[in-house]
Amino acid sequence: MGVLSHEIGYALGLGHVSGPNKLMYDNDGRTVFKPTSDEIDGVNYLYLRRGG
Repeated sequence: MGVLSHEIGYALGLGHVSGPNKLMYDNDGRTVFKPTSDEIDGVNYLYLRRGG
């Protein structure tokens, strides 16, 4: 499930980040299932800024 969540992050436009406790950390042994507030803010920035 962690890998799927990571891949969905890519689909939403997120890239890798530093910090092993983050969803978008580049790690094959994924155990993080929920995005951090930074990652949520990143998605909001990507999609809400387009609305004006």
